[in-house]
Amino acid sequence: MKSVYPVVLTEDKNTVMVFVPDFNIYTEGKDFADAIEMARDAISLAGICIEDEGLNLPTPSDIASIKKQEGEVVTLVDVDFDDYRKRND
Repeated sequence: MKSVYPVVLTEDKNTVMVFVPDFNIYTEGKDFADAIEMARDAISLAGICIEDEGLNLPTPSDIASIKKQEGEVVTLVDVDFDDYRKRND
């Protein structure tokens, strides 16, 4: 199943922190491209764990509903849970 989830990116001197509100998880990357890839991985892993527990995946929030503070960037990250599961099972 493919989906798109909003993420909040916060850049500091050495990393870009990522918060995924719909999963209440954090990750980070060395730059924006790496942070997006790390977010995709974190969402995918969390998602297949949720599915393995027999629960429903969170419904993606509307990007407009995500609150951000000054200096933060809100964007969308696409994930393919089926593909992630195939590559990691």
